[in-house]
Amino acid sequence: MHLDTDFGGHPDDACALAMVLGQPGVEVVLREQTLRTVVEGDVLRFEPHPGGRPTRVLAGLDATAFPETWLTAVETAHRTAA
Repeated sequence: MHLDTDFGGHPDDACALAMVLGQPGVEVVLREQTLRTVVEGDVLRFEPHPGGRPTRVLAGLDATAFPETWLTAVETAHRTAA
């Protein structure tokens, strides 16, 4: 998972980071990796590349469980706010 650090313009990044940190069993590991952007059809993604830009990345997230956990948290917050 990649979270950029432009929190001033993207408050959803801060929400995503808070969600990640609250996941059971998450071991937060920040490391630097050289990445480049790749466009495939309508999808923009990052991939490791020796000539890429040095980027800090977050590792240790259960990517399989995250979407369901995130959706549950958003639905719960919506019900609580209503």
